[in-house]
Amino acid sequence: MNWVTIKHYGRKAKCHSLESLHSTLTEQYANHSVTIINTLANGLNKTFFVTVRDDGTLVKTYDEQKDVSLNAFVF
Repeated sequence: MNWVTIKHYGRKAKCHSLESLHSTLTEQYANHSVTIINTLANGLNKTFFVTVRDDGTLVKTYDEQKDVSLNAFVF
């Protein structure tokens, strides 16, 4: 099973669905830069450094011109 871990200054949140990811980001991490680690069933990790906007949309932290879609995460 795939899952996503959100990290922010020692806090961690694990999400197992797209809905859970979206609600956690908007409720707990709005206006913060976070690391999102997508752990795949085969054990590989894909890491994203993103900033969460007020409306829950994501942009790359180091290139704020590029949005990151929630569909980029595999569950």
